[in-house]
Amino acid sequence: MPDMSTEEYLAHLNGQIDALMHLCSVLLATHPMAPQLTRTFLQSCETAPQKAKRDSVGQAYAAGYASAAASVLEAQKTVQQAGQIRDLKPEGGH
Repeated sequence: MPDMSTEEYLAHLNGQIDALMHLCSVLLATHPMAPQLTRTFLQSCETAPQKAKRDSVGQAYAAGYASAAASVLEAQKTVQQAGQIRDLKPEGGH
């Protein structure tokens, strides 16, 4: 990375994380095994805080991991709704 402030670097990392979460949401929304994959993911998010190291960094990491569930589910819902809207459009429609 070129010279970045700590704030810029954290924003850069947050952008990458958001992009990856969006990709995961799309994959979960379109995969034939979506219910099973989503259930496994949610279980992992739920247990992350209990499995984390007890120091503040470990707890912060686990809290971030666990909070990913809501973001991924929201993005997944949006992708599914977009697919439903696409399916309702007449052929050739925009």
